[in-house]
Amino acid sequence: LLQSLPMIVLDGEKTRRFTCGNPIDVVAGKLVVEGKCRVYQADQLLGVGEITADGKLSPRRLVCS
Repeated sequence: LLQSLPMIVLDGEKTRRFTCGNPIDVVAGKLVVEGKCRVYQADQLLGVGEITADGKLSPRRLVCS
């Protein structure tokens, strides 16, 4: 089921903010689609997020903190 979702990879400060439940700005210049996505730091699955029309990635279900 997760494999069907687009993948976003975060680094450093964005990972910390995401795992604390805060929305983050999606990096400009990358192709992103509104809706649910799987979120990783390197090879580690952090959870499922949702990208909104205004370019924010919000956590929906965290599996690692």
